[in-house]
Amino acid sequence: MKSELKKVVWPDRKTVVKNTGTVLLCSLVIGACIWIFDGVAYSAVQMILSVFGA
Repeated sequence: MKSELKKVVWPDRKTVVKNTGTVLLCSLVIGACIWIFDGVAYSAVQMILSVFGA
């Protein structure tokens, strides 16, 4: 196991910070898309229910 760990090339601090920023940004964008879709879907369901008088 020790010999395998010696083969690992660990990223430097700059790469870790860059990758972390990318993950956070993508998470925020995907979260915003889900939030917008949820709002639109909720409005659509409310409109359909109001049309059919439910």
